[in-house]
Amino acid sequence: MLDFKTICRYMVWRALRRYDTPRRMVKAVSFLKPLPITTKAHEYEVYFLTGARHWYKTVFCAYSFLHAAAMNVRPVIFDDGTLVDEQKDELLRVLPSCRIVESGRVEAWLDQVLPRGRFPALRSRRDELRVFRKLTDFHAGCSGWKLFLDSDMLFFRLPATLTDWLRQPRGCICMKDVETCYGYSTEHMSSLTGHSIPDRVNTGILGMHSEAIDWERFEWWARQLFEREGLKYYLDQALFAMHMSQRAYSICDATEYVVYPTRREAVRPTAIMHHYVGGSRVWYHRFAWRHVLRQQSQLANTPGEDSA
Repeated sequence: MLDFKTICRYMVWRALRRYDTPRRMVKAVSFLKPLPITTKAHEYEVYFLTGARHWYKTVFCAYSFLHAAAMNVRPVIFDDGTLVDEQKDELLRVLPSCRIVESGRVEAWLDQVLPRGRFPALRSRRDELRVFRKLTDFHAGCSGWKLFLDSDMLFFRLPATLTDWLRQPRGCICMKDVETCYGYSTEHMSSLTGHSIPDRVNTGILGMHSEAIDWERFEWWARQLFEREGLKYYLDQALFAMHMSQRAYSICDATEYVVYPTRREAVRPTAIMHHYVGGSRVWYHRFAWRHVLRQQSQLANTPGEDSA
C-alpha cells in the first residue's frame, strides 16, 4: 500500500502535469509554420468554436484537418467572447486563411433571429451551456450546409468521409459515441418526435443544413426536456439526435473516427481521427498533440485535388 507522502507526491505531479501541458502546447503553437494559402477556385468552410481556454487546441485540430484534407478549406472560428488579441494573432498567423467571427456580432444576430421573448429555452440553454452554441450560433438565421468540429480532435490521414460530405452533403453527419450520452431518456425524446432516436450520436463532428432546422420545434423540444428531466450537459446531442430521427443521416465509421482512443492508439495512431473525451484526454495531453508537430515536415507544396 502506498504511504501518505507518496500519494501526496503523485497528486502534486498530476496537478503540475495538468498545468504544464497547456503551457507546452501554447508554446508549441509558436513553432507551427503557417499553412499555405491556396488559390483554388472552390473553397470550403469548416466551423469551430473557441475561447481563451481552448484556442491552442483549435489551432492543433484545424491544422491537422487542413493538412490531412488535401483540399481548399477555410476555418471559420467563432470567438466565445474570451479570446484576446494575442491569441487571435496566433490563430491568424498559423491559419492565415481563417476567418474569426466576434462574439458581439453573433449576440446581436441572435437577438434578431432567435429573440429571447420567442425562444427563452434555447437562449437560456445557450447562456448556460457553451457547447450548445454549436447549434444556435452557426445555424440560426443562416443558410446552407455547415460542418462543425470540436477542438479536442486530431486528424492523421485523409478524412474522406468528411471531404466527400463537404463536396456533396447528403443529409446530416456526426460521429458514433462509445455509448449513448444524451442525458435524457430516449423514450421521452422519441415521444416528442414521433420517431425512433438513433443511438450513440456524438456531435464532435456535426454537419447539418441550417435551413432545415425548425427553431420553433427545437424550442418546444428543449422546454419539454428541461421541464421533465432538468438541464443536461448533452442537450445539444439530444436535440440533434431528435432532428436526425426525422431526416436522412450518416454516421462516421467508429473504427476510423474514434471517440475515446486508447493509450496505444494515441501513441501510434492507426485511425483517421481521434476525439479525446473523458479519460482519453490524458493521452491527448501526453502524446497525441505532438503528432501535429511532425506533420509539418510532411506538408507538400503541390496543389490539392480541387485545382481550378
